[in-house]
Amino acid sequence: MNAGHQVAGVGPQANHDQVVAYQVHRPTQRGILSLATETLYKISSYLTVTEYGNVRLTCRDLESRLFDDFAKEFFGARQFRITEDCLRTLTNISRSRLNVYVTELIISVANPGLEYRDSFTAVPPHLYAHKHLNHWPLVVTDRGFQLLTVALHGLPNVQAIGIRDFSFVGRYRYKGSPPWYSSMAKRFIIVPSTLPPEPEIERRTLTDYCNLENCLGGHPIYTYHLFLMILRVMGSIARVHRLPTRLEMIFKWGYMPCEYLTIPHGIQLQASHFLGKLKVLFLQFTPVTDLSFVTPPGGGISPCSTLPLMRLLSQTPSLQHLRLDFTSYDLLNADGPGQTLRWLAGETQERFSTGSSSLLVYPPLPPAPTFQHLERFDFGYGIVRPSDLLNFYLKYKSTLREISLHAASLVTQQPELKEDVSEWAKFIDQLADLEELGLQIKTINLSKLTERYYMETRDDNGWFKTYFRHPGALWGAPSQKLYIMTWTGASLKLAQRDLKPWIFVNLDDDLHYERPGRSSSPAGLVNNQWA
Repeated sequence: MNAGHQVAGVGPQANHDQVVAYQVHRPTQRGILSLATETLYKISSYLTVTEYGNVRLTCRDLESRLFDDFAKEFFGARQFRITEDCLRTLTNISRSRLNVYVTELIISVANPGLEYRDSFTAVPPHLYAHKHLNHWPLVVTDRGFQLLTVALHGLPNVQAIGIRDFSFVGRYRYKGSPPWYSSMAKRFIIVPSTLPPEPEIERRTLTDYCNLENCLGGHPIYTYHLFLMILRVMGSIARVHRLPTRLEMIFKWGYMPCEYLTIPHGIQLQASHFLGKLKVLFLQFTPVTDLSFVTPPGGGISPCSTLPLMRLLSQTPSLQHLRLDFTSYDLLNADGPGQTLRWLAGETQERFSTGSSSLLVYPPLPPAPTFQHLERFDFGYGIVRPSDLLNFYLKYKSTLREISLHAASLVTQQPELKEDVSEWAKFIDQLADLEELGLQIKTINLSKLTERYYMETRDDNGWFKTYFRHPGALWGAPSQKLYIMTWTGASLKLAQRDLKPWIFVNLDDDLHYERPGRSSSPAGLVNNQWA
């Protein structure tokens, strides 16, 4: 066809005529639909869950505009249990348009048997047996692993995965902030009205049907089972999409001994892909039951109470945020936190080697990770010497910018027992001196600190709480004791000036909040920044 040849009905004028002829004139949107999407988000934030759901049911256009905000709020973080119902729900989400919005997955250690035991509510025997028998195959077979793998195959944007034994506070839309239960959780506690009690069978108490022998819920071995399941699942989906970079294991009522951080040889390769890419790691554990012995680089043998933890950390070189909670560490195993910090700081040979010989062959001490990107370190619940903390901070001075100390206890051998002279105030002085060596801490979080003294005049060997006085007292304001504090600044010398004058210890005051132990709240720091 020649370039200059014109065909009837073709050309700019013809296109314009077609647009005019077939243009659909829609009526101008009025009312709430005429508002900007950001304005709709703001209005919907004042609605309760029921009201929010009713608004989304009014029309398709409004539901479409609110869908993104709805999905991020209600499906961004999901809490599940390893049960048939929960895993089916998670699989359904992974196959829907909501799958791209799930960024955090929390797995609860509770199961039907544990809920019955804790609730102390009369339960129909047939309902308990049904739930328990459906849950048991998920534990003793690979059924739970297979269902969780299928679900995570369809969740490409999960960035964090965790194991917990408690529920969050409810969303702000819920009045009174009730607990945020796991999916299907209430089916374990409340008997559905459509399922009548068995006829001619007397309702009995929980202890008749539920105990730790027939249900692993609440026992650390079940938590260990979940931990290994997560490692296996992460190894299975590694080739499908990117792996989560955040792992959290936090407990409020239960506990997990340090030896349950051991990774079996059969899944070492699968676990290494996941652990090697972790950027955030939260671990909470109790002391080992039996003390381990290792062969340090200098030879000989040496006791080590945190060997499983060291082996786990040696596989996480990419961490940017590390939190270690040494719960229930007392004087009998008080050096566990110190051993770990010295190992991470590269002081293994000087501190661990005993120089003794033995005919037994002990495993070698794993190499300490380099942590070239570590920006924040949280230490909680453990008994520690000031030098161990300071040496660890100095080791990672090039990247470390934020530190947190929660329910930690500072121990000293020969303290100066003077009123209001706090060892933590001295610690701030020593921390500020490290600025000359290149340490650049920008944020310091302190909460529920204690001091541990060796004293012959007291039966408890000197457990005392550290408190902070509000600086408003300087201008005549009422004196107020605070136990939580956050400092942010550009220099540790400024931290010394701002923190040290307000840190005190009362040697005659009793310890009101809990000593380091698994009964303490694991929620971490609650920042209370001063104006």
